Amino acid sequence: MPGHRENTCLTYQRGATHVRSNVDDVQAHYDLSDEFFALFQDPTRTYSCAYFERDDMTLHQAQLAKLDLTLDKLGLRPGMTLLDIGCGWGSTMRRAIERYDVNVIGLTLSKNQHAYCQRVLDDVDTSRCHRVLLRDWAEFSEPVDRIVVIEALEHFGSEHVKAGETVSYADLMSASGVGWLIQATVGSFGGVGRWCRNLAGLAA
Repeated sequence: MPGHRENTCLTYQRGATHVRSNVDDVQAHYDLSDEFFALFQDPTRTYSCAYFERDDMTLHQAQLAKLDLTLDKLGLRPGMTLLDIGCGWGSTMRRAIERYDVNVIGLTLSKNQHAYCQRVLDDVDTSRCHRVLLRDWAEFSEPVDRIVVIEALEHFGSEHVKAGETVSYADLMSASGVGWLIQATVGSFGGVGRWCRNLAGLAA
């Protein structure tokens, strides 16, 4: 979420014994065949909400509009490093490389998505670095300039949002770092919204 440093951090509340995201759930859902997801995804393979600026837009156009709006809000500059948490099939990272000339790092727990992203990014004509890590988000500690999370918080596990040690993603960025969070929720931040707010560093 854009704004001051204290409003852009993602915090992770660690329980005593369970510190991982829902690995089994993620792999059971996303490690189905790529052909299955291609039946209803647009060509960018974006699996999140779209931004229909006009009524006559196709799904593909609306997904690109969402990616462009998101990346514009981050204030990316050439040479920066963008961390995409829950990177899906790589559309955000690819768009960031092509339009903003940045380095990208993607985190996913899906083996299929990991392999697909590698292929997608290897096809981009760029001198910038791109890496896709099959890694839980709480295990990442490298410095980055920008962080984006697009509809991935539901996979972090509500059991993580408990009293305990807090790891802040603000620690990965400088004071001028920016994070952008997009997340669908239900009600007025009740239920799943409670832990979305906590993970985003917002007041309860």
